[in-house]
Amino acid sequence: MIAHTSARHLSRLFNEHAGMSVTDYVNRIRVALARELVEGTRLDMERVAERAGFASSRQLRRAWGRFHALPPSRARGAKAVTTAP
Repeated sequence: MIAHTSARHLSRLFNEHAGMSVTDYVNRIRVALARELVEGTRLDMERVAERAGFASSRQLRRAWGRFHALPPSRARGAKAVTTAP
């Protein structure tokens, strides 16, 4: 039962079942959306960041680097964005 569970315990349960923190999970979803926007639109990085839920393009670039080898600005011209190890 999850009702009446502390945030810390819920976070621990999430990590145990998902294999990543809640923050990493949310950032993974945001970066995936940003990737779609980078590859499918001509929006500048500030607009991409904003639409993907990041506070700034700097925050987007930092999160992006955890999941992709190429920075978002270079990914736009690449045929495929490779995933970082």
